Amino acid sequence: MQIDTNKTLRQLYEEGVIRIGTRLYMEVPKGREYVSKEERNGYKNQIFTSLEIESKGKYFWEIALEPENNNMFVIGEPFGYLKLKGAEGCVYIEELNTICDTLFTTDYLKARSINIDDVNKVLGVEIIDNKVVQKEISDEDISLEKQLGFKYRYGEGEYSPESYLRGEYEKANKEIEFNYYYYQEKSIQEKQIEKDIIFRKGSFWLASPGVHGTSGGAGFGLGAVIGGVCSGYGYAFVSSGCRYAGGMPVRPVGVLKSDIPIKDLPISEIVIPTLRIKLS
Repeated sequence: MQIDTNKTLRQLYEEGVIRIGTRLYMEVPKGREYVSKEERNGYKNQIFTSLEIESKGKYFWEIALEPENNNMFVIGEPFGYLKLKGAEGCVYIEELNTICDTLFTTDYLKARSINIDDVNKVLGVEIIDNKVVQKEISDEDISLEKQLGFKYRYGEGEYSPESYLRGEYEKANKEIEFNYYYYQEKSIQEKQIEKDIIFRKGSFWLASPGVHGTSGGAGFGLGAVIGGVCSGYGYAFVSSGCRYAGGMPVRPVGVLKSDIPIKDLPISEIVIPTLRIKLS
């Protein structure tokens, strides 16, 4: 099969040549480096480089949603390994976005970290009346943890992640709302291509904060996809002041300009399910 490289990605999508699940093998920008500082991740200084990503082999992005205007939403492969610990790992969510932006953003692609809203949108999941549902398919609540909408009231001598970093207790009786939920891949009906995009790449962080009720008070952390489960929360900090560490790869998403001729993009291959097309 031949592809006219004078055409844009949007044109090829509208013609049905490429579709959701198509892989675009693209060159990783060279010479990029980002150091995540201990004061931003709570664990230690950690280095991420484009050279390390390149050393793992060809890198691809997958088309995950229908194009909007001249933009195409794509999801990249997980890379690296970021350890987060304690209050810092809850508060400095932008660290994930900054890592992805630094390593991947170009004139044709704006990158950031994947978050739980991205996952939900790709899978057709919505939060309605504190229920997690596939609105277009069923109104059944697929969340396996029923904490959405519940509230927690801080007691004397307890911390929020933000107050802990300030070195002071959170105001007693202040209320926060739990936003934690999780669901399994097997709970998602249909959407097999989209499920493969999300769940077939192992574990990775989601740049979304979660608040969860625990036996020790309120728990805080970032979301994650782990072993076929999309979770809005991962332990890092508890209101008692306890700190925990966890590590996972980072996964980028990007808005790719789809009005540029393919020949002007650093795409070496396009892989449509069952079909591979080399461009260079």
